Amino acid sequence: MKQQRVGESMTIEDTFRPKLRAASLFEDLTDEEIDRVCEVSRIEHFREGDLVIREGDALDKNIYVLLEGQVHAFIEGKTKRIVVAIIEDTGVFGELMSIFPSGKRVASIMANGESSILIIDDHRFKQLVRQETRIGMIIYRNLCRIIADKLIKTDILLRHTIEWGW
Repeated sequence: MKQQRVGESMTIEDTFRPKLRAASLFEDLTDEEIDRVCEVSRIEHFREGDLVIREGDALDKNIYVLLEGQVHAFIEGKTKRIVVAIIEDTGVFGELMSIFPSGKRVASIMANGESSILIIDDHRFKQLVRQETRIGMIIYRNLCRIIADKLIKTDILLRHTIEWGW
């Protein structure tokens, strides 16, 4: 895993600007507002098989945006590993835990290949939101939409599992 602060040797504009504009988390933010969020973030690069998040770890409350590559979320069952989601470009994860007061990670996230992830630092983001309330309002609204979408998909999957005995 290689870590890089945004703005050091690479800027967001160089590589990831189009991906950030396309990310549902940043919907309705201006380029300048996206830049402000990036100032409180870092980019980390992962290789295939690298763990991004480990199930059971204490929450870091950061929000993760996949800029490049693919990762999968999985849980360890009694006898096997169960993949619960595949996350692709501009996908967001860690969002649910970012709003809970405390707890542990409920799933692991592993890179399926070379992946670049924007990690929005919880503490620094909350400081930004106190100064830039519009950014906070839009990001939290978008988080609600992302969480609701995932909840709907989970509900459908659960219903099908019960009905069809999967």
